[in-house]
Amino acid sequence: MKLIISILFSLSLSFCVEGYKTIYLMEFENTDGDFTINHLSKSFPDLIRDNYNFRRDVKIKYAGTIDPYIKDQIKNYKKGLLINGKYFIKDLNLYVEFEVFDVNNWISLTKRKIFCRHNDMLCMHDAFVLALEESLSPLLVDELNADIIPHI
Repeated sequence: MKLIISILFSLSLSFCVEGYKTIYLMEFENTDGDFTINHLSKSFPDLIRDNYNFRRDVKIKYAGTIDPYIKDQIKNYKKGLLINGKYFIKDLNLYVEFEVFDVNNWISLTKRKIFCRHNDMLCMHDAFVLALEESLSPLLVDELNADIIPHI
């Protein structure tokens, strides 16, 4: 019985779809052009990088200046996720939206929009990190399985 269970477990691991191992970051777009919040265009990608920097199984790279809506520009990217975002202030709220694409087939995998009061950076940090984690965790390679699968 133990042998059958271990064989089924091994087979289930070997047929698991491997998650993404690379995240490509772009600067977020300040859609209003409000110069007082221009610094956030690099702050959000940096926050993503800092949030996943500890993971040895996920690589973080900057995508540069590609236009995320022109598929021909992403041919040289390996399997990964591209995160594109934008932000603006409306009615004293800071709105942040990000979208996650598969760089190989250009399918939008998830899209999130969050907001907090424009002067509450702690709220924005926490809401952004939580939305990011909820969106990316199911898509990324599972660190535990990354160590197990090659040894089967």
